[in-house]
Amino acid sequence: MPDPFGELRYCFTPLVAWIADLPEQLMIASVSKNASPITLATHKQFGDANRHDPRTAEHTLELLYILSQSIDPWNLDRFQKKSKELLLLGVHLPFWRDWPLTQVSIFLVPEILHTLHKFFFDHLLQWCKEVVGNDELDARYKSHHKRIGMRHFSSGISHVAQMTGREHRDIQRTIVAMISGAAPPEFVRPIRALIDFMYQAQNPIHTESSIEAMQASLNEFHNCKVAILEAEARRGKSNVKEDFYIPKLELLLSFAEAIRNNGGLVQFTADVSERLLITHCKSPFTRTSKQKDFGEQIVHILDREERMRQFDLYLLLRQHNQALINAVVDEDEEVCATDPTMAWVSRVAPDEQHHFSAPRPIRNHFTKGILSNSANAALTVTRSPDGSNLSWPDVMHTYGLPDLRHKVTEYIQRYTDDVEECFQMFSAIKVWSKFRIQLHSTFRPSIIMPSQAVQAEPPSDAFPSGNCDAIFLDMDQGANNPGFSVAQVRIVFQLAPPRRSTAKLPDFLSHPLLYVQPFRIVTTPEDLEDTRLWKLERVYAPETQPKTRTGFVIPITEVTHPAELVPVYGEKVDRSLTLTTSQEHYDHFYLNRYADKEMYNALHESLDTEYTL
Repeated sequence: MPDPFGELRYCFTPLVAWIADLPEQLMIASVSKNASPITLATHKQFGDANRHDPRTAEHTLELLYILSQSIDPWNLDRFQKKSKELLLLGVHLPFWRDWPLTQVSIFLVPEILHTLHKFFFDHLLQWCKEVVGNDELDARYKSHHKRIGMRHFSSGISHVAQMTGREHRDIQRTIVAMISGAAPPEFVRPIRALIDFMYQAQNPIHTESSIEAMQASLNEFHNCKVAILEAEARRGKSNVKEDFYIPKLELLLSFAEAIRNNGGLVQFTADVSERLLITHCKSPFTRTSKQKDFGEQIVHILDREERMRQFDLYLLLRQHNQALINAVVDEDEEVCATDPTMAWVSRVAPDEQHHFSAPRPIRNHFTKGILSNSANAALTVTRSPDGSNLSWPDVMHTYGLPDLRHKVTEYIQRYTDDVEECFQMFSAIKVWSKFRIQLHSTFRPSIIMPSQAVQAEPPSDAFPSGNCDAIFLDMDQGANNPGFSVAQVRIVFQLAPPRRSTAKLPDFLSHPLLYVQPFRIVTTPEDLEDTRLWKLERVYAPETQPKTRTGFVIPITEVTHPAELVPVYGEKVDRSLTLTTSQEHYDHFYLNRYADKEMYNALHESLDTEYTL
């Protein structure tokens, strides 16, 4: 290969990383299934809490050399039988044997999809089913409040024998809160510790302190894992197991060293290749003749699709007299995930985007949306409201909020004494059924995350008490919040002048307003070693009969993040509840920090410092 000066050099590519699941790792390492491909641990050491010495190339090659001295490697039957006794696979010439600087324990990187998510489905979820029971666990998932963009298991989770990695992740988000109350706290704690480990292992960026925190979560699991055995949650086909001889559990001990050697593990996940297996193999296969040459047919199908796409793009650029080079016009300081071709088309011919199929780009709401008071979040509502020119009596009746006008009066009084004049000038009301929040990544602030929807729908036949989500409130930047950090949005609205009026909204009414009902923190993670979740309760007005929830009005700019709440179900969930009623039935909730990884990372920092929100 030529160097920068044009001189030809011999280049030797190092083997840095090989993405493989456990069976492939065993094959590459040339060891049997009763040995670890990464360390010298054997079957009965897979449940140990400490990492064993790494499996080196020299160790494996030395065993093969000694074995080859007594048995001819080409005598396959004898050689393989003796290899099994040494926990070897029986391959006497591994492909990496003369590859310089190659160590199996280093280049076989942990693979997130199979080592974590599949491990969760095969073991942790099965333990939870044994302890909680399929019916109870299904009832909790069925009645859980449904949020836009989040998977809801309307049929439960026990009936599915095989799930995708995406479904594994969706169950992980709520499993800790779901089993709390139905399972002993001693059982919940090791489950929660492993979920913490899985979330921490997927961080895109690591420091030594984050690696130590991840390892501490794994150590916590090993310290209290005996509770899983005491609950008889580990079962075989016919009996209860009294051990943790799980190969993938042993692999978790090597995560910390792998991160130090190779960086963040999320870059090595097989999600992309597994997805390509569907889009570029399984789906095209249905369009072949299904004969023995189907592989060649699939290649032709993919090639034709690419040629057609390129030709369509060429015609589009020629029709608009555009250059055939996709030059960067302005380099954005903020990065959004998008398809390069679609970005090109949207710039040169925005009206033609519908002719090209591509992943939907992440829209940047920070450019035109409403910035929060702290400027950390972008908030947006649709240009056309779901209801406009409404009267106060209509809105209060529709949403079941008899004190709405009174709370708006209190809000206006913080800025002006001319309350009645404001109501007269801006007598119409616009309402929205939802708004969206967009944030930057916690680890990489230049990355813009997909926006999330927050619902605020009025009571209806489908949702007797409304369909409303929870949010985090900014306690530092706004004077409208009486000291609450989490609240439920009941209505998104804005005062507006009547038709044909030229009156201009004052600054404190220029953005949509929210009527929210707050939650009070009653228990911190420090008090709950099993779940390490905040426990919240609804706030009611004192001395009111029947009990009336407290509410207040804030501008939308005081919202910082969506929040997911999981009811504190107790030992048994009320079977009459559904996803349309459970959110309004309960008064006590867990604040679920596992709802998404960005929230987990943000809240986990507060766990490492102070237990406050």
